[in-house]
Amino acid sequence: MQLQHVNVKLLLQNSADAGLEPLIPVFHSWIENQNGDGLLIDVADYSHVPSGPGVVLIGHEGNFSVDNADNRLGVRYNRKAILEGGNQEKLSQATRAVLNGCLRLQEEPRLGGKFFFNGQDIEIFVNDRLLAPNNSATRQAFVNCRGVIAGAVTAGCGLCRGCRRRGT
Repeated sequence: MQLQHVNVKLLLQNSADAGLEPLIPVFHSWIENQNGDGLLIDVADYSHVPSGPGVVLIGHEGNFSVDNADNRLGVRYNRKAILEGGNQEKLSQATRAVLNGCLRLQEEPRLGGKFFFNGQDIEIFVNDRLLAPNNSATRQAFVNCRGVIAGAVTAGCGLCRGCRRRGT
């Protein structure tokens, strides 16, 4: 099974402290500078939607967002474009992209240090029911690659205060 459209989300610490509105000018500056992963195009503000997509930075290859889906605030990378390679490379690319985005938000002075990540919770899913139906073969594809993700997240990422290494 070849996975595509991989989503990775890292959850925030103290999410009640992090407002979404300050993200809009930050994401616009990412578009102006074009120094992220892939071509960045636009910003959409859905912060008025309860438990919704929050603020989305729309890109050609993938989107970044700070969303509150399921009342769990975090940074999500949603790979949209087809990516060549094996499943490990695809999961690794999405994980690296969200880690890089998280680090940029964490270091952004306009956000006042309110975007720190808890270092414990990660959500991963494939946004394509045709390629990755909810069945045992899809779950096995993830199980076979979980070391790639665990290694990327725990390899001294510097994303969270008091981060500690956790086993896979």
